Parts: sequence; C-alpha cells; structure tokens
Amino acid sequence: MTAKMILSLMIVLGPPNPQPSLDYLITQLKCKNEASRQKAADALAKLQSKAGPALRAIIDADLEETDWRVQLALEDAITSIGAPAVRLLVEVANDRSRAFEARTRAMDVLARLAPKASDAVVPSLMQLTQDPYEPVAICALRLLGGLKRELVENSKAPLAKRLTRLMTHKDHTLAFAAALDLFELDPENKAAFRELIEEMKKDWRKENFFAQDAAFALLRHKKCMNESLKVIFAGFAWGRAQDGKAGSHWAEAYALTFPYTSTQYLNGLGETRGLPFLT
Repeated sequence: MTAKMILSLMIVLGPPNPQPSLDYLITQLKCKNEASRQKAADALAKLQSKAGPALRAIIDADLEETDWRVQLALEDAITSIGAPAVRLLVEVANDRSRAFEARTRAMDVLARLAPKASDAVVPSLMQLTQDPYEPVAICALRLLGGLKRELVENSKAPLAKRLTRLMTHKDHTLAFAAALDLFELDPENKAAFRELIEEMKKDWRKENFFAQDAAFALLRHKKCMNESLKVIFAGFAWGRAQDGKAGSHWAEAYALTFPYTSTQYLNGLGETRGLPFLT
C-alpha cells in the first residue's frame, strides 16, 4: 500500500479514537443508562494502575451501584489498582455511619485484594472482627476464614467462638445463619449440629427456608444423610401438591440431592408421607 493510499484512508476514516479521559469515565459512571455505566467500568478496569487518581470516585460509584454486573466491573477496576485501594476500603468498612451493605461490600473487595496486598488486608480484616456491630465482625471473620492458608492463619478459632456466641442472638435469622456457618466450619460441632436438626424438624409444610437450608447442610453429614433426604423429599412432595410457586425451593433442594443418592432411591422416597419424626 502506497503512502498516498494510506493518507487517503486516514482522511476517509479520520484519526483513531482517543482514549477517554478519567474525568469522562467517572462522569459516565453516574449515567442513568446501565450500558453506559458498564462500558465506563470496563474501561476503568483495563486502565489498571493508571486509574489510581480516580480511585475514591470508583469506590464511591461501586457503593452506590445497583446493577451487579456494573458492580463486578467496578470491583475489577479497584482490585486492578491494587494496594493503594486498601486504605480507602478500610476507611469505608470502619465507617459506622454507612449502611451495613456498603461496609460489607468494601470488605468483600478487601478480601479480593488479599493475594496482592496480604500484609495490609489481613490485619485490617482482623481489626474488623472486633467491630461492635456483630454482623460486620462476622463478615470479617468469614472472609478471613475463606482466604488461602498461606495468607492468613488462626482465623478458624476466633470465627468459631464468635459464631457460637451469635447462635444465642434474639434475631432468629441471625442465630440460624450463625449455626449454619458454624456447622460448615466444623461439622463435628455439637451445638450447631443440634440446632440444625431441630430447625430441620420444624413445620416443613410451608416455604420454610430455614428447614430447607438445614436439611441440605446436614445432607453432607453422614450421620444424618437419610433423615435429611427424607425431609427434602417430603417437602418436595408437599410442594408439588400445592398451587402456584409453593414448594419451589423444596424442588431446588430436591434437585440438589442427586449427587448423594441414586435415581431409584429418589423415586422411591420422593412420595414419603407422614414421616414419624416430623409429626
């Protein structure tokens, strides 16, 4: 291709599109159109450390964002910036004037940063385990427990201790969540085991999310696999007989039992009625 032809093409096509400025991308994050916000967030993530000067604005946008796809892209942008983001995220997580969701979202991003900045992230999360607001402390402990062993040590014991205390919380939802988490952490924990067994045996003839969650958690425990299967099958049979969406979550639990037993056994127990220990 001759120089004259190249020049002609440049005249027709025009100069290449310039890279959008940081100010423009941040402005786009405030756009009402989700596609525009997504595009801006993706562009910021590709800039990596070059997006550093806009870090605070990116974090603020992430905390206000309602679309999960844009949230993920924004969090990719934050983690691509790396260690400089830790201080601002810790600031948000420690801000008790903020909503619980904002604080825990900041902690989630902190945990994602751990492989790049473990020396800063792990002490920050450990400090948050002492937060006076229990749910924030539990979130920090769970994030610590989920990190790779080479990044954090000795988080299991404090997590178990805090969850055991939370099992007596007056808010039943919170207390049950603590029992479920404690059982997942240590299936041999007798207190958590008893709590889930009792929850599983409560009135399952309704959309009982607690009973469903307990049954499926216990399904993975050899000592009570058969009882858990019976609860799930009975809930599924009950839900199938109802109108509308009743029993839909039992159907989901039923589907999840397939890795644990044969199709024949499922078909045989799926019609279970009047189980003695449930009445």
